[in-house]
Amino acid sequence: TYLVGTNTVGNETLLGQKVEPSPIHSAWKERVGNYKVTTPIEVIDLPKGGLKIEDGFLIAHAKTDRGQKLNVVLKTLNNTQALALGIGRGFGETVYVIKQNGDEVLEYSAVRFKKISN
Repeated sequence: TYLVGTNTVGNETLLGQKVEPSPIHSAWKERVGNYKVTTPIEVIDLPKGGLKIEDGFLIAHAKTDRGQKLNVVLKTLNNTQALALGIGRGFGETVYVIKQNGDEVLEYSAVRFKKISN
């Protein structure tokens, strides 16, 4: 199900997509917590963020240095991959779990995140 809007000249624009809760793989439940970015991002500063479960959804969340809140619903595919649900730039991409220097790290769109606390 999609949300479509119409502008003042009659052009339709895709605004959103309905997301239903889906089962969350157990390994992802264990990853809930606070994360820090371990690779620099040139276009945005994300000093803090993490994973949380809210209303049955696994959500990746962050707050920019300017206070802008970002929330992305993740659909787990297995214990090491999840999809970023939604429409637009960056959505539909996969979040991967990788090992880096012996630590488990999340990677999304070439940006890596390391868990710092529960």
